[in-house]
Amino acid sequence: MIFLFILLALLALNIYSTHRIKRALEPSFQRTMLLISVWVMPFIGSFFALPGLPKNAHESRALPPEKLPAGFIREEIPDLISLPGVSSFNLFEHVTFLDNIPVMNWAAFHAWLGTINDAGLQRHARLLGQRAWLAYIKEGIGSHCYMYESEKALIVSSSEPNVIEASARFIEKNHARIAKLLPGVAQFPSDMKSILLVLDNEDMYYQYVSAYYPESGEFAVSGGMFIDAGCPHFVTVLSDLLMIEPVITHEMTHSALNYLKLPLWLDEGIAVNVEFQLSPFLQEASSAKNLYARHLQFWNPERIQEFWSGASFSRSGESNTLSYDLARILVKNLSQDWQAFARFVAAAKREDSGSRAALEILDIDLGASVCALFDTQWESSWSPHIRMGSQAVAA
Repeated sequence: MIFLFILLALLALNIYSTHRIKRALEPSFQRTMLLISVWVMPFIGSFFALPGLPKNAHESRALPPEKLPAGFIREEIPDLISLPGVSSFNLFEHVTFLDNIPVMNWAAFHAWLGTINDAGLQRHARLLGQRAWLAYIKEGIGSHCYMYESEKALIVSSSEPNVIEASARFIEKNHARIAKLLPGVAQFPSDMKSILLVLDNEDMYYQYVSAYYPESGEFAVSGGMFIDAGCPHFVTVLSDLLMIEPVITHEMTHSALNYLKLPLWLDEGIAVNVEFQLSPFLQEASSAKNLYARHLQFWNPERIQEFWSGASFSRSGESNTLSYDLARILVKNLSQDWQAFARFVAAAKREDSGSRAALEILDIDLGASVCALFDTQWESSWSPHIRMGSQAVAA
């Protein structure tokens, strides 16, 4: 009986320690090592892990305002956005909370922006609205969180200030690098900053992104996301900068392509290829390792239609992994002649998954391209279909 009681007490301590570690602000690698020590060495691992953790996920570790470097925003959340000669925008009336997540009524905000005739004043007003919305998010995360602004970036994160500054420099460098890799395709609006939201842990991340998902459906796990919902921004989870950088690169590429409204497979294929090229420690070969046999087993005419429509990317497990890899391979093969590929990207439409543009510009049937990759006899059922009412027709 005493042995059972001790066993239950150790189990309870380990569960408590695991919960505390997962919610801590330490880098993901450090949290993983702490979790391993807790479960490999019950009680002893907890004894060493717990004293160094904050009492809760929102324990303040922030520097006092007077010690913050230039660029860190210290202002309180305004009730109104007021500009000379323009009616004020009431933030209090247009920010709602969904599961404690502040959501701006961007439709109302953009309608208000439309009443401002001066282009420079309109740009300033947009920036004030973005700052105010991010200030709400910063306040919701906790007093340990910072907001930072540079020439091309707005960042909300609880990373150390020097890490946040490094992230901003990385974003600014990536503007030029992505534009160079995708000439004639990448386009960052010159009057808008890249907005990065770095959340403390995965629970907070999934709570946040769920506000932008449909109410029902199957959704794959992710480490980052580009969200285009009134205010384009990308969001990821707190980690070592080296781990965040590929996610930032991937999501920035989506941001640079956002104006095109591409088919999902093409959008993701370009983003993954850019991610590999700009993240030296990522090995493309390791991504493809042992995947070819899985591709051969997985894809069939029914599943390839989900790939062309984009549905397969949001499914968890094999569907998600193989969809991203197939998109990467297709884009790499199709972009050998960059000038032709850039024209294809500019012309590709979501309605037919880019099928017509591929035929007209690249002289390629997309379904035949997939069949050639897998050494499969081509049939029209492999090519993208257009949904018209309840019927599907070949594109």
